[in-house]
Amino acid sequence: MLSTIVEVSTIVTNIFLSVGAVITVFQLIQMKKSNILQSKSLMADHERRKKQSTLEFYSDIYPYLSEFRTKITDIFGNGYVTPDDVRYIQDKDIQQMIYEYLVIIERFAVGVNSGIYDINIFAKTSGKVVSDMYKKLSPIIENMRITQNYPEMFNDFEKMSKDVLEVREKMYPKLSGEDLVSIKNITF
Repeated sequence: MLSTIVEVSTIVTNIFLSVGAVITVFQLIQMKKSNILQSKSLMADHERRKKQSTLEFYSDIYPYLSEFRTKITDIFGNGYVTPDDVRYIQDKDIQQMIYEYLVIIERFAVGVNSGIYDINIFAKTSGKVVSDMYKKLSPIIENMRITQNYPEMFNDFEKMSKDVLEVREKMYPKLSGEDLVSIKNITF
């Protein structure tokens, strides 16, 4: 009789352990699903904030960039700004303004290239204009790299400009031959 009671209690214990294991596995699966949902929610929130911060920071620097871009275009037209242009050589204010433009946009480009800011949002809003300015100022940038013995100077601006063009070509494939022609061709 005692052995029957021991056998029954062993069977009941094993049943409870098995049921407990099944419940534990079920709870672990539920926790994993919950963690996945939380992770997706956090990533979605992060991406939203990244897009928002891109718009906010660029909106903050836009007035300066726009003013500089307008002045540069008024002086040099739509072509390249070259270091041997008399207007550039003789006007220290122009030189300073171009340098300030480059410093401001380089800071933004560092954020874009490091993933802090969203390149897709930027490419949609102002990427083409900024990429065109890179092309316009590229002779000045190259000259600064040489004269200051700093080959990496404004590399982030250069990379961002190229990446923006690639993003825009994917976003707007029908415009590829028209909208993007000024930055691809040697002349504007």
